[in-house]
Amino acid sequence: MMSPTDLEIPNKNGNTAFYLAVAAGNIKTVKIMLEKNRALATIRGSHGKNMPVYVAAMYGNNDVVKYLYEQSNNLSRENGWRDNARAFLLQKCVEADMFGKI
Repeated sequence: MMSPTDLEIPNKNGNTAFYLAVAAGNIKTVKIMLEKNRALATIRGSHGKNMPVYVAAMYGNNDVVKYLYEQSNNLSRENGWRDNARAFLLQKCVEADMFGKI
């Protein structure tokens, strides 16, 4: 029921509701929210430190990582992905034993 703009409002820790849904691994909520506001996938949490897909990988939420990857246009430069950001995501996926699963 929130507007797309309201979904971008961070809490006191700098996290959007979308970021928290990603961290929790709630794929259904993640899909609903991202359909309402595509920008959510690129809004960093933890006071600007981590992309949502990073936190999904850190918590081992394989389904969420896979979905966000698919929605990112394969981490393209057009979507703001730099080489160091892709490398960091790969590292987090390996650490979470997701390598080769997404």
